[in-house]
Amino acid sequence: MSSAMLLIFVTTFNLALIFQIFETPYRLIVDDQKLNNYGQTWQLIFITMTTVGYGNVAPLTTLGRLTCMFTAYWGTFVAAVMVIAILDVFELSPQEQRVIDMVTYNHAASTAVK
Repeated sequence: MSSAMLLIFVTTFNLALIFQIFETPYRLIVDDQKLNNYGQTWQLIFITMTTVGYGNVAPLTTLGRLTCMFTAYWGTFVAAVMVIAILDVFELSPQEQRVIDMVTYNHAASTAVK
């Protein structure tokens, strides 16, 4: 589970940096102040990665749009990794599964006798 969380944080910070590199020069030219610091850029990447997409900020350059598209696709992969990590936490050990099977078998046998 910790590796999945590390994957999320490393990729969001790196994608935010890449997005800021692509978008900042153009936003300075058109005097757009919506993404004027790294925190706002990270928020945009995180919102895009979770596929929520509020729509309050949109990329203005082609490379920024491609970064957001990659981020959305990457977000679905990361969500799948998180689901697998969470399921792995709740998976029963072989001993626990044997006990569950035995209880189920004994319950079925006791109801058949009645």
